[in-house]
Amino acid sequence: MEGMLGWPLRAVSGENLEMLVRTVAGDSAERVQHTSRVVRYSLGIASEMGLGSEQARIICLGALFHDIGAHVIPPEIENKPTTLTQAEWRLVETHTEWGFEFALRDSEMREASGAIRYHHEWVDGSGYPDNLKGDEIPLEARVIAVADMYDAITTPRPYRSALSEEDALLLMQVEVGTHLDAACFSAFQAYREKISGIENESDLSGETGENGRGEDLAKVLPFSRSSS
Repeated sequence: MEGMLGWPLRAVSGENLEMLVRTVAGDSAERVQHTSRVVRYSLGIASEMGLGSEQARIICLGALFHDIGAHVIPPEIENKPTTLTQAEWRLVETHTEWGFEFALRDSEMREASGAIRYHHEWVDGSGYPDNLKGDEIPLEARVIAVADMYDAITTPRPYRSALSEEDALLLMQVEVGTHLDAACFSAFQAYREKISGIENESDLSGETGENGRGEDLAKVLPFSRSSS
């Protein structure tokens, strides 16, 4: 069965992954790069946790589509250089619910719908949209939450500068047990240590940047054309 983007999601491989990321992320270069890095980091965590290929496949789909609902956020809010109002924050938060509804429309994306809906839940129950806590949050969502947070705080935004890798990991360590799952963060630290010496790696766009570090997605993708 074909996914909503015109080809079987189980048939995604390194050959067409760049096209898929660009289709999902739209015209925003920042969103394309963010999506590619979150996929990479999420798969790195899954590998360090020893998760099976099927669970890694769902994590990959969830990471690919985690921000699919962000298209409801107007650019003037997404790129606002000052603090968002309460109403603007609420609109931003709805992207997980819109993404969830989008995923439910497709038989293959449906299995990643929980990862999409819950990747902003916090393990202490103070996240959104449903205030889940601990193991109530699907593991796939807890994995993506770590990857998403790291990329968010190491990427410059209109209202703040980016953190260094060292400062980002220190900040995330503080968030373990409140925001982040301990096992997922530990796996992410192990993954970062393995690749920390690798330099001049390119992201999916073929460009090298300060956030382009990591493995070639084609090498870590947990499914390929032959698995369809």
